[in-house]
Amino acid sequence: MRETWLSENQRLVSQDNFGFDLAAVEAAAKKHEAIETDIFAYEERVQAVVAVCSELQAERYHDIERVCARRDNVLRLWAYLLELLRARRARLELSLQLQQNFQEMLYILDSMEEIKMRLLTDDYGKHLMGVEDLLQKHALVEADINVLGERVKMRLLTDDYGKHLMGVEDLLQKHALVEADINVLGERVKMRLLTDDCGKHLMGVEDLLQKHALVEVDINVLGERVKMRLLTDDYAKHLMGVEDLLQKLALVESDINVLGERVKLENAYAELVHLAVERRKRLEDSRKLWQFYWDMADEENWIKEKEQIVSHKALEADVSAHEPQLMSVAAVGDELISQGHFGADKIQERLRDILSQWNHLLDVVSLRKNRLDAAVRYHQLFADADDIDNWMLDTLRLLKKHKDVTDELKNYANVIQQLKQQVRSRLAAIDSRHAELAELARLRKQRLLDALSLFKLVGEADAADQWIAEKHRMLDTMLPPNDIDDVEIMKHRYDGFDNEMNANASRVAVVNQLARQLIHVEHPQAPRIQERQAALNGAWSALREKAESKKDELKSAQGVQTFHIECRETNFRILESSMDPAHWS
Repeated sequence: MRETWLSENQRLVSQDNFGFDLAAVEAAAKKHEAIETDIFAYEERVQAVVAVCSELQAERYHDIERVCARRDNVLRLWAYLLELLRARRARLELSLQLQQNFQEMLYILDSMEEIKMRLLTDDYGKHLMGVEDLLQKHALVEADINVLGERVKMRLLTDDYGKHLMGVEDLLQKHALVEADINVLGERVKMRLLTDDCGKHLMGVEDLLQKHALVEVDINVLGERVKMRLLTDDYAKHLMGVEDLLQKLALVESDINVLGERVKLENAYAELVHLAVERRKRLEDSRKLWQFYWDMADEENWIKEKEQIVSHKALEADVSAHEPQLMSVAAVGDELISQGHFGADKIQERLRDILSQWNHLLDVVSLRKNRLDAAVRYHQLFADADDIDNWMLDTLRLLKKHKDVTDELKNYANVIQQLKQQVRSRLAAIDSRHAELAELARLRKQRLLDALSLFKLVGEADAADQWIAEKHRMLDTMLPPNDIDDVEIMKHRYDGFDNEMNANASRVAVVNQLARQLIHVEHPQAPRIQERQAALNGAWSALREKAESKKDELKSAQGVQTFHIECRETNFRILESSMDPAHWS
């Protein structure tokens, strides 16, 4: 049963029906994982065969050699199945990588087609700003092309199409191993069938029938292994099944398709780079043309603007300074014409128009200069006379205005004096209020400090009162016992209380010191402070008196208990002496 299952699974994992697209290969990968799970779950049954063989070997089974041979055969089939499984996994991963690379190539080709359509447009701009915008967009396209170039390089570097088929040498070695196993098993079966032993009694015949049934099983296993060898042999050494040949032929065709896509990808990328270079060159030429038009328009506008300038000197200066720029632009136009630019005719016409306007501007400047010189001399006399009249009128207006200002200053003298007096009185009132506010702030601060000191005194006194009341209650619980041990315990408690009382005496001293300080500085609550101090000192004195009284009681109780003990000891010695016979003698 196990050998048949192993043979069937060997036949199953020997089939490379992975499919021819990414989805099919991914589905085959999931199916292969399920096959691996089933096969690995069968390992326990193989180990069970080994365990049974070990038990039979330990029990010295009479036909242990045949059992061991069957075990070795199962282990060999199992190892061969695992090897086939690993090889199929490797081929499946390579096929998956192949389909992924092929899919990536298709994506890259689609991206190239999209960029190619953008490069084949005839739009080179209708003005300079449009050309600049197109150049910026083209720079982005070139960046996309560079990114695609990196992706193409990665695809071409990572593709490896020689790993889809196993090496012929490896297949021959596997075939030799399988053939040797089949020969050994066949010889064993043949030797068992050629024996003349047909049994000498009924039990012997039944035993031979059981052995013959096992031989028939071996023959079936041998047949399955022969079928497996015929199905899995490499076509370079033996004939293969038609289905396996078609599968491997499909892998080869996939390699050929990928190689074709690889060449197509390289050609498409090279064409894309060429189109990008050509479009950039045309855009640069278009930018030069529209830059020339732009400069010519600026020159024309400048000439028209200068014709309207009133200042002749400014006009002459601008013309002299602008002439080199105009000649530079004209030189650029001549250079474009000499290079055979596609807009050479329009450039030539534009140059003639601008130079004609420039010469006309120079003639206008010269004529205007002569007319202005004559007009200057004519109007100079009238200008000087008008200046003198205007100066005299301005002087008269200034004298009248000065008299008005002087009268106004005299009228405001009394008002200014009154304001000065009001300011002085207001400052005195502000100083008085400030001093009063400072005194109130000082008094409030002192009251706050007094209140803080009072609260601190009250807090310390309350804490001391609470402690004294607690110790009063403790002393009330310390009653003289009737046992010497209890007296010692009570005395130990009193000693602890006495130490604690000595330690807390400083708290009462602190309260008295604070009270004396507050009374000394004439605190507003001095009577209350004295009353609180007297109450605390009275409670403290009462506690001390009560403690001394309790101490005397404990000493008295200790003396009484000691006397009782001595009396008991004396009675015991007297009784002991009276009972001793030696004493009577």
